[in-house]
Amino acid sequence: MHNVKEAANFIWAIADLLRGDYKQSDYGKVILPLTVLRRLDCVLAKTKPEVLKKFAQVESMNIQNIDPILNKVAGCNFNNRSLYDFDKLVADPNNIASNLRNYINGFSEVAREIIEQFDFDNQITKLDDNNLLFMVLKRFQELDLHPDTVSSMEMGYMFEELIRKFSEISNETAGLPAKSDGSFLFLMNLISKMKPEGSRLAIVFNGSPLFSGAPSAKKNESSIRQWIIENDLLKAVIALPNLLFQKPQV
Repeated sequence: MHNVKEAANFIWAIADLLRGDYKQSDYGKVILPLTVLRRLDCVLAKTKPEVLKKFAQVESMNIQNIDPILNKVAGCNFNNRSLYDFDKLVADPNNIASNLRNYINGFSEVAREIIEQFDFDNQITKLDDNNLLFMVLKRFQELDLHPDTVSSMEMGYMFEELIRKFSEISNETAGLPAKSDGSFLFLMNLISKMKPEGSRLAIVFNGSPLFSGAPSAKKNESSIRQWIIENDLLKAVIALPNLLFQKPQV
């Protein structure tokens, strides 16, 4: 998880380059697709020369779908037959927008469809118009997202963490009221399934059911805790380490 935190913090810092030209709620429109692109770039880096060599051999053979051939050389279920990668993109800052589009179009159909879901082409234009494209790509080029450094599981955690952070700073959602904590509802639903002759159940929560709801004459969370204890339904409370699960502070 150490690599996840380092990479997530590095990417989070890149978003500072967008300050002033982008609304905070739009940071993710740039950072998330570039994170995906950089990951794909690192995954394909080792086999890219061989893929380009094979592409040059089969390009003129009038093969309807050459992706399976190139995927086999790449050792993945996707490939990129563009001459560019992140290193070459930042080496030519004057043509970085057109070269980046060429690079994206060089991906095989499966990977390209994923990238197109981000509607990133509009952001390329905006970044280039504001003289940000080179600076942002340069920072991503310095980030090592190779699977040997960041595993697939860690990459998933990191991407989820980035989405969470971008959601938190979104101005459009900052004023929305917090959702009610459904922990007690879930707990009472499980208790309702217990059999009169005896049952056992285990449930993983964050800490809120232990303290939310101060004692009151009205029925509230404190009343539920009191009822559970008085009916001798609680056997034990076990504290688990932080970050054992992604997001919840269990």
